[in-house]
Amino acid sequence: MKMSVIVCRRLLSTVEGDVEVSICAPVQVAEYEWRCDVLINDGRGVNKTSARGADSVQSLINCLRAIRGFLQDDSRLFTHKDHGGYHGFPYIPPERDEEFDRALQKASEEIQRKSLKKEPQSVKNRGQTAG
Repeated sequence: MKMSVIVCRRLLSTVEGDVEVSICAPVQVAEYEWRCDVLINDGRGVNKTSARGADSVQSLINCLRAIRGFLQDDSRLFTHKDHGGYHGFPYIPPERDEEFDRALQKASEEIQRKSLKKEPQSVKNRGQTAG
């Protein structure tokens, strides 16, 4: 896999030495498929990976998520520009999917209805006095 042009770099510090993160320009690999490569030189070797998306922006966003995940999985404490313990790569929340949210809500309501039907009689009558 040929790497594309590096468009930005970030140098992070650890007690073990510097870590360089390089992000390459997104490249189109198919009609609706883009790839954004990243190189992470952590002093122990260069880790190469890529993130994909339907367009260049999506592949870049997924690349940033991949970098953040890689750095969070590493046990070392990273520092960026004297911000101790923070690597400087932003958290990018996942997209909201309204259709998924509606389906999740519907499933939750169905589970609640089923659990109410299965409640033991003693629970249903709790608080009621015999009369």
